[in-house]
Amino acid sequence: MTVDEVAKQIARRPAVHRLCYGAFLQAPVWISPDVLAVPLTALGFEAEFGYVGDYLRQYFGIELRPEEARAGRTQVDAALPVITVIYFPRASALPNELETGARASLERAEQIIAWTTGDRLTEFAYVTVTDEDPPYFRLVPPHSRRRLRLGFGNTGEAFQGNVERIRQAADEDSQFAFAMALFTDAAHEPNPIFKVCRLFNVLESLAYALKNSDTGSRRAIKAMLGLEESAICNVQIDGRAIRYDRIEIAGRLRDKYFHGSPFGEDDLIKEARPVFYLIEHHPEIIAEALQGDCELALAKWANEASPARDAARSRRGS
Repeated sequence: MTVDEVAKQIARRPAVHRLCYGAFLQAPVWISPDVLAVPLTALGFEAEFGYVGDYLRQYFGIELRPEEARAGRTQVDAALPVITVIYFPRASALPNELETGARASLERAEQIIAWTTGDRLTEFAYVTVTDEDPPYFRLVPPHSRRRLRLGFGNTGEAFQGNVERIRQAADEDSQFAFAMALFTDAAHEPNPIFKVCRLFNVLESLAYALKNSDTGSRRAIKAMLGLEESAICNVQIDGRAIRYDRIEIAGRLRDKYFHGSPFGEDDLIKEARPVFYLIEHHPEIIAEALQGDCELALAKWANEASPARDAARSRRGS
C-alpha cells in the first residue's frame, strides 16, 4: 500500500485501534480481512534519556556534555517501535461495544504479530471511532499494584528484616532462588490465565518436598499453605455468586495449558462449572488470589515458618 492508501485505511469508520509498542514491522499487513496492522513512528526513549540526565544532575552534580547528549539521542531514537492494530467491524455501535467486540480479533492479531516479529506487543492506548461521533480514546497505563507496606511486620526495621531474610534464603537455597525467579516471571506475565499457571508453578516449586506417591501437587501446596481441607474463594461478580477452590482450579489450568491442551467447561465437574465464567471473563481475580498465596509462601519459607522448607531440609538430610 502507498502512504495515502494506508492513511485512508487508518481513517476508516467505524474502527477500533489498539496502539502497541515493542515489535517492529517493516510494512503494513492485513492480518485478516477485518484487521490491519500498521507500523508507526517509534515512541523513542527521550523521556527516559531526560530522566537519566536529571538523575545525574540531582545526585552527582553532573551535566551531560553536548556530544554525550547527541550520542544518547541517536542511540534511543528508534527504541520502542509502535504498531497500530485496527479492527474494522461490520457495523457501528457504542464505543465500549465496539471495543468489546474487537477484543478477540485484536488478541489473535497480536499473537500472529508475535510469531512474525519474535517480540511481544504492549498496548498503551485505544482509539475507537463510530460512524459519525468524534474519536473516543483511552490510555492503558502500565499496571502497578502501588503497594503501601502497612500492618505489623511491614514497616521500618521489621520490613528490613523480612527483606534480608528473603535475600539470605535465596543466597543459601537454590530451590528458593528458583521459586523467586519463577515468581518474578509470573509477576511480569500479561496474560492472566498464563499468570495463574505460572503462579501455580511457583507454589509447586516450594512444596516439592511435601509430594509423595499419595500426595500430589495440589494437596502438597494446600498443606504448605495450611489449607489442607480446601482453598475456597467466594466471589460476587456480574450478578453471579461463584465459589471455587483456587488451588484446584489453578492446578487444572496449569496441567492443561502448559501441556498444550485447551481448557473447556467440560473439564470441570458439574459442581465446579460456575467458575468457568470467572476463567473466561475475569481470570485476573484468580491470579490475584494466587499471587497472595505465593507472597505468603515465600515469606514463610524465608522466615523458617514453612512446613515445605522443613520437609526440604529433611529430604536433604540437613
